[in-house]
Amino acid sequence: EKKIRIAIDAMSGENSPKKVIEGINISLTNNKNFIFILHGKEDIIYSHLKKYPSITNFCEVVCFLDSIRDLKLFYGQIA
Repeated sequence: EKKIRIAIDAMSGENSPKKVIEGINISLTNNKNFIFILHGKEDIIYSHLKKYPSITNFCEVVCFLDSIRDLKLFYGQIA
């Protein structure tokens, strides 16, 4: 079964990424057909993810700076 991939800015909003990860945990109790791509500060996101070991297989973390670099590479702004 193909999983739905959802990208999330894990650092935006009040009490982030704590609330974002809590929301993912709630979402996965109802439907395990998602992969969440969390964008933000890796160390902070991982520190919150470790509190929910059951969801780590459904999450990928992308460093915010890597995301910006990848976009610039995509649009040819970095040689």
